[in-house]
Amino acid sequence: MFFDTPRTWILYETMDRDKSLLLAMSTSSFITSFFPYSSPLFSVTHQTALC
Repeated sequence: MFFDTPRTWILYETMDRDKSLLLAMSTSSFITSFFPYSSPLFSVTHQTALC
């Protein structure tokens, strides 16, 4: 059931430069904002894991 081969394969398209720069900027800003004070991120992750 879980290891059957899919009938349609998921193919990922290449990402253009604008989207990759946007992804890089948003990821780095997320990491930078939670680096100095990370307890809100830990509490949200903990509450999510408890659900």
